[in-house]
Amino acid sequence: MGMCGNPPTWPYYYMPTVDYLALPLPQMAPNINACDPTQLQSPYTAGIMMGLGDGSVRLVSSGISSYSWNLALNPSDGLVFDSSW
Repeated sequence: MGMCGNPPTWPYYYMPTVDYLALPLPQMAPNINACDPTQLQSPYTAGIMMGLGDGSVRLVSSGISSYSWNLALNPSDGLVFDSSW
């Protein structure tokens, strides 16, 4: 049965790997010809406004590292962001 079916009966363990950090950074004020509609986008060059799980909203800088961006998208892993967050 595929991933959409019932969970397997054997124990399932998750361990992040290098491939886990492969989600693209958002596009910051992309040119209309370079715009990718499958990615997050911001109309601002400074960053992207993000709603966080605690109900707050903050501007995430356009200088955020790919590492911190991917950790922010999966907050349950317990890893620590780098200084770009």
